[in-house]
Amino acid sequence: MNQCDTALTRFGIQGSRGPLCYECEHIGNPTDCSTIQQCAIGQVCQVTEFPLINNDRYYSKGCKSKDLCSSSSSSLWTPDHPIVGRSAPTCSRCCEQDLCNLNCADNTHSQTPASKIYILYRK
Repeated sequence: MNQCDTALTRFGIQGSRGPLCYECEHIGNPTDCSTIQQCAIGQVCQVTEFPLINNDRYYSKGCKSKDLCSSSSSSLWTPDHPIVGRSAPTCSRCCEQDLCNLNCADNTHSQTPASKIYILYRK
C-alpha cells in the first residue's frame, strides 16, 4: 500500500466526510500553512486575505459553514469576523475540494502530494 492509499484509507472518500482544509491564522504567506484540518460535513474550506498598513498582507484559513460561506456572495465580510479594529479583507474565497484553500486568488485546488497529508496526521 503506498502513501496515497494510506491517506485515502485514513480519511475516507470525500463525499462521506467534509473536506480537508488548511488551518492557519494570521500568517504572512499563504503557502506557509502546513496544518490540515478535517472539516465536518456541511462545511467548506475558506481562505481570507487582509491588508496591513505597509502594503503587506496576512491570511487566515480554515473550515467554515457552507451556509455562511457562499462564493457568489458580494460581501467579503461575515458576521463571525467583526470589522472593529481591523481592515476589511481584500479577498475571501470558499471552496469544497480537499486542500483547495491554499491561496485566496487561486481558483484551482492545490496540488499538495498525499504524502504530505500522511506525514501531518501520522502518530
